[in-house]
Amino acid sequence: SSSNDDINIPIIDLGGLNSDDLDVQDSILKQISDACHNWGFFQIVNHGVSPDLMDKARETWREFFHMPMEMKQQYANSPTTYEGYGSRLGVEKGAILDWSDYYFMHYLPSSVKDYNKWPASPSSCR
Repeated sequence: SSSNDDINIPIIDLGGLNSDDLDVQDSILKQISDACHNWGFFQIVNHGVSPDLMDKARETWREFFHMPMEMKQQYANSPTTYEGYGSRLGVEKGAILDWSDYYFMHYLPSSVKDYNKWPASPSSCR
């Protein structure tokens, strides 16, 4: 019942995170903590990731999530590590659940990275 003007999703500027000024670092970390506690999510700016790389990543995963279910299920998530492909609503019902599908994988630390859970298709996933 509220208007969009009432919604102020936290936007956190990471530009000063590598600053020598500890007060600036502490302020950013507090903003992140507060956003996680109060909202559960936030938007970041000045993170250093190029728009081109973000576009490529988004397109790569869009290709994966539009593949046939049989191909995606080859990478089904593990109940012990949660790594892999999954859907929060369950795919057995036959609905198209693109918006609730997810893919979780470890990148760091290297000791837990499992390339067997990294999709071979599209090739840019690797």
